[in-house]
Amino acid sequence: MALPFIAGLAVGAGATLLFTKREQIKKTLNNGNISKNIQKGLSEGLDKGREISIKALNYAKTSLENTGKAEKETSKRSVKKPRKQNNTKENV
Repeated sequence: MALPFIAGLAVGAGATLLFTKREQIKKTLNNGNISKNIQKGLSEGLDKGREISIKALNYAKTSLENTGKAEKETSKRSVKKPRKQNNTKENV
């Protein structure tokens, strides 16, 4: 239960730090080398994220298909024929 609170504290502290150091950050980002490295890192990160999300989607699809097949097989096996009941005086 405390995780959202801690996450909010971390995000708030990060935003406050960035806001107070915005001039230094602006000067640093105007440097060409750092800017190119950041763009390269972002591009690689997006590509890797796209690759991971495609793999996760394919895994989810195959898992869902396998679950559906297993459910059908199980339901076919579990269908039982009703037994005939003898209504004689001995069984009553």
